[in-house]
This record gives sequence, C-alpha cells and structure tokens, in this order.
Amino acid sequence: MSNNKTKVIFENYDGVELRDWLRENRGKIKDKRILYLVKANIDKNLFKFGIGGNKGDGEGGGENAYGRLHQYVNYYGVSNKDDKCKGIKLYMIIGNKYDKDIKPEDSAVAIKEKYLIKQLKEDRDNENSRGRERVNTNIRTLFRLIQNNANKTDEDIELERRKSERNKQAKLTTSDEVLEVTGHVTPKKGKGKTLFRTRWSRPYILTEKDKKGKTLKETKVFTTNEFHHNLIDFEGGEDAVTEYIESNDGSKFNL
Repeated sequence: MSNNKTKVIFENYDGVELRDWLRENRGKIKDKRILYLVKANIDKNLFKFGIGGNKGDGEGGGENAYGRLHQYVNYYGVSNKDDKCKGIKLYMIIGNKYDKDIKPEDSAVAIKEKYLIKQLKEDRDNENSRGRERVNTNIRTLFRLIQNNANKTDEDIELERRKSERNKQAKLTTSDEVLEVTGHVTPKKGKGKTLFRTRWSRPYILTEKDKKGKTLKETKVFTTNEFHHNLIDFEGGEDAVTEYIESNDGSKFNL
C-alpha cells in the first residue's frame, strides 16, 4: 500500500451551499482525487455520494475534482427563497493527492465508493432508478461509513512493488536447502494439491523504493509456499515434508 491516505477535507452535518463552498475552497481540492457527499434540495432526504478527479492516463488531478462538483451547481442552481427546489448542499469531502501511477479502479476513493455501494444497497433509490449512489439514509450513518478506516478503503493500492526484482531473487537454485516446513493449506473441496509453508536456507531481498528510486525498506524473505513435487527436488525437502506430515497426523494432505 502507499502512504497517500485519504483525509477529511470538509464535513458538516447540516450541509452548506455547494456553490459557496467551491468559491471559497477551490484550492483545497486541486490535484486531488475526492469522494463527496451532497444532497439537492429537490431530493429532500436523498443523499448522493460520488467521486471526482479520478481519471486515468494522467488526465485526473488538476481542476477535475472542482469541475465534477461544479457540474452539480450548473444543474441544480443555487438555493433561493423564491424556489425551494433549487440549490444543492455539500456535507462531506474526503480525498488524497492525485497520483498518475495509480489506476482509477485502484484509487482509495474508488475503493471507498464500492464499499459504500455494497454497504448501502438496502437504502438505494430503486423506485426512481437513479443509480446506486443515491441513498435514503441518515447522515450519521453515511459519515460513519465514509470515515471507517478499518475496512482498508483509505489508501490507494500501490502497484509499483518491484515485482521483477522480487521474482528474480525468489528464483530457486540447486544450492538452496529446505530447513523446515512450518505450515500447510489444503483445499477443503476437490483434489487441489497441498501447499507447504517452507523455510529456506537463503533469503531473497524485497526492496521497496519511492518514485525517485530511493530505497525505503529492504526485507529479507525466508519463506515461500511450495507444492510437494517441487520440494523433493531440493536438499532436505523430502525429509522436511515427511517430518511435518508425521507431526500433524489427522490433517488432510493432497500430495
């Protein structure tokens, strides 16, 4: 995961006029991916959540988040005494800095939006078929779900994990030795083969770097998951598997 966590940019249980907030706070959402919560006056108790600034191929960020929100102002107008149906209020915005290397579907705001759609499926405006992002629920429930960080929806999925380096270093050689088998996983159904958690004599180094190439962390990895037919080709492999199976009598193994 990256360190580009989402943060609350604005929250207000009573809501504020969206047009006015954008005029005063445009800079706060520049170069941001955002998830927002709004409610048009004409919709009464129907809240709308959505995302902005989330385009791919480097086309997001900039003023894209502002442009998305301003579309609502253009459509619904501004609240006034003569027409109570006009206007739209803003209740919350969370966001993080736009990163062109993160695909739109892997962004924190997109992941959060999917989470909200799933959690609020019983509250959708199905009667008018206006989309999965319009819900009839209370504001406190929405705030709680949006700010819930326990579901791992507050960070982008980091794709640059140096996979080529990891795969190269993890390639086993004839000099590698199996020290022990420490665990296993056997599929509950079907005839899938058992995977054995294997500790090796030689680690490989997993290096995490920032976008400038500076090393952030190096981790020695000594264990991998291997099938039995792979392990018996290495020194100590057959003995380690046999010893593990004998010590776990009664467990299911598919060799």
